[in-house]
Amino acid sequence: MRKKYWRNLYIFASAVFITFGFKYAALSIEAETVQSNSNAAEVEQTEDVVQTEESAQIATEEQTNEIQSNVVDENTNNTAAEQDTALTSSAEDQSIQQSTNSVVQNGWSSDYQKYYIDGTAVTGFKTIDGNDYYFNDEGIKTIGQKHIGENWYCFLKDQTDPVMNGKMVKKQFFDLFGSYHASWDKDKTAYYDENGHMLYKQQHLGNFWYCFNQYSGAMITGFFNLNSDYHASWDKDKIAYYDQSGHMLYKQQHLGNFWYCFNQYSGAMITGFFNLNSDYHASWDKDKIAYYDQSGHMLYKQQHLGNFWYCFNQYSGAMITGFFNLNSDYHASWDKDKTAYYDKNGHMLYGRQYINGSYYYFNVYSGAMATNSYISGHLYGSDGKEDTNSLDVSLAKLLSSAGWTLRKGYDKVVDYLTYQTMYSYSASWGSDWFAQYGLNNRVGNCYVYAAMMYKFGKLMGYDIHQVSGHHLVSSGAKIEHSWCEVVLNGTTYIIDPDFKEELNKDCYLKQYGESGTLKITDHYRMN
Repeated sequence: MRKKYWRNLYIFASAVFITFGFKYAALSIEAETVQSNSNAAEVEQTEDVVQTEESAQIATEEQTNEIQSNVVDENTNNTAAEQDTALTSSAEDQSIQQSTNSVVQNGWSSDYQKYYIDGTAVTGFKTIDGNDYYFNDEGIKTIGQKHIGENWYCFLKDQTDPVMNGKMVKKQFFDLFGSYHASWDKDKTAYYDENGHMLYKQQHLGNFWYCFNQYSGAMITGFFNLNSDYHASWDKDKIAYYDQSGHMLYKQQHLGNFWYCFNQYSGAMITGFFNLNSDYHASWDKDKIAYYDQSGHMLYKQQHLGNFWYCFNQYSGAMITGFFNLNSDYHASWDKDKTAYYDKNGHMLYGRQYINGSYYYFNVYSGAMATNSYISGHLYGSDGKEDTNSLDVSLAKLLSSAGWTLRKGYDKVVDYLTYQTMYSYSASWGSDWFAQYGLNNRVGNCYVYAAMMYKFGKLMGYDIHQVSGHHLVSSGAKIEHSWCEVVLNGTTYIIDPDFKEELNKDCYLKQYGESGTLKITDHYRMN
């Protein structure tokens, strides 16, 4: 009996050992299966192990029953623990099998609207394969213009590649046209920085200054008033110009129908007088002083600025200095052609002026330079210079007492002189000699009369000449004679003050051969 007891105890212990040995082996195989994530082959091996374990359990239970029939009291607790262990193992096996058969989603959804990580759709900003996206609270990616936080962003839309739809626009200009902006917004070009933020106000990008509307972010083109809302604190208020690419312009620029000038450093539009040197004008242009009005337009021709008259070249806009002939191309319709003088500051001068070693006189109202005029005891010749020749000055003074016209000059000669025969004279002595003789003596022959008339005419600027020749008398004889010819509008006329004195007949602006004139022959101009 004692021997049989020990034999049954040995069999029971062996069964327990075999049962737990197979259980341990099965769990080890299953653990390796989960860690390696290899599905098919290892799952089959696990199932074989489970089947083997179940067979072993059956065999063990048979042996155990046999032992228990002999040792029921001593092994009751051991058998209950054994059954609990087997049930726990079976539940663990089922959990492992379910985990092995499930698939975790990662990457884009089939419609490329969502992106998953470990089975969860991402939200907010996310960088995927180097591209930045924004997913809303439902995990759907954003396209078009979007206000997020304190900034406006833009995300591509209508792209051929679905991955590019929703890509954030960064570090570039972008045309927000059509469906990109809201219905209440307008088409515009904007700029988004490296963070995708829309930029505003004045910005230096690359090699250029740009400006963007402080509210809409629209890139500005054309003229724009950069006040303190737009420029940096170290800058000043100014009007600038941005071309169609948004670039701020500098120096001299032709825009529309006008020339403008912008500071070469700040881009500020220039108004007033400005010295356009080689830093500003084109290589084909010359250095000059120009004037830009309050609209920035370069001015031309005659202009009244402040308290002075100025003149600017009608083609280049260069401020004129020195003598200048103001013809109808330059002066107003109500003004007359004239020669004026502009000093080094461009100011038109008036009155008596000493210029380059000579005196000139300019009308105190119009600025017109006086020529062939006797004014306040001064004689000014055809070139405007004061004539200091004593004969000319004396004759000018005499003429001024009568009036500064050709007819009054004619009458003055007749009134001033008394005819006197001269027995010794020669035409070669010249007009000045005869005029001086008449001025000093108030007498003389036809040469003296003609000389004084000639000098009066020259003082007034006429195309006049003293003539020497002969006239025929009724007997056919030739009598030496002198008179004047004056050319008016291309026609030559006779002026003969001696004719009036000797014959008491007027010979003023007559033509050769006209009734009441002498029959002239063998004549020539003395000057």
